[in-house]
Amino acid sequence: MILAAAGHGAESRLYLDWMAKSELTDGHFHTCYDFWTGAAASFVEPQLDPMGAFLTAVAYHAAVVDSAILSDSAVMGRLGQVESYFLDNIGAYQLAPPDYSIWEESSDPMEGFPLPTGYFAFSQGLAVVGLRAASRARARVGDANTAAKDAARADAIATAINDHMWVDDADGGHFVRQLWSDSLAADTRLDSASTVLVWGGVASEGRADPHMAAVADKLTRDTHGIARYEGDEYFHNGMWSPAGNHPPEADAEMPPWPVVTAYTAFAEDDDTAQLRAFWVANRAAFGGMPVGEAVDSFEDEFIFSSAPDVYEAALICLSMLSHQGLAPLPGKEGL
Repeated sequence: MILAAAGHGAESRLYLDWMAKSELTDGHFHTCYDFWTGAAASFVEPQLDPMGAFLTAVAYHAAVVDSAILSDSAVMGRLGQVESYFLDNIGAYQLAPPDYSIWEESSDPMEGFPLPTGYFAFSQGLAVVGLRAASRARARVGDANTAAKDAARADAIATAINDHMWVDDADGGHFVRQLWSDSLAADTRLDSASTVLVWGGVASEGRADPHMAAVADKLTRDTHGIARYEGDEYFHNGMWSPAGNHPPEADAEMPPWPVVTAYTAFAEDDDTAQLRAFWVANRAAFGGMPVGEAVDSFEDEFIFSSAPDVYEAALICLSMLSHQGLAPLPGKEGL
């Protein structure tokens, strides 16, 4: 989607063609694939955010680059497989199936014991955005039946999110990070990835502003940076920190991450998004190299073990293009 928005339509199509033939297991994409062979690589699974992202990306490419992709049998065949996964696999409260966090945590980050899967706001939100995008794509090619099924499934997931993943508080409330799949208990911590519920149009009326205010209040670090989630110990005292935690690479918990700072800007006003972009640029590595992962908010410097991570630069590109009116955000009506 970012390639398509930036005018690299051929590269966008190449990636979608690759996704159309990549290996699936149990109907979903793998988290990682080998760079050299394309084979599935062992990592934390399942992570289902690529499922909604693929549906969104095909519709986005069709709207922004070339609608011919909607007549490609391989791409549309894979689109159908992903649609079927969401239509056929129903989680608690009609949610999409549970998975592991986008932050790849299948074990406790402090003590290492195994964690159950969860109904994470990020994956659930992308499922809604993706199914709605797929519905519009199906309507474009005259498949009203599948379009209606996709739209109905998206609405069911969105209703479940708003009914079961919102908590009221004195500040107006916010969306929870997840529901644990084994107990359905809510993990009420704020997670910056949950902003998909705002920019993706999933949040019910009146909930976008208090949620974004809570994200800004609880997750802001280093003036304009955003942390991943409340209590995040990665790069500080977490046991899986890349360079260990003796001494820690960050001087405090919840270091800001440029990648989530860029992502949060999707859901913010133009002026705030610009401040986020300036912060990301000012915290870049040598020669402007994007770091993606954490910045030590006490030293104002990127953490070496996390660089480079080019995803951050791509997200800032899409954010700035959208805020300047040069490219639409994915998931919007008409795409």
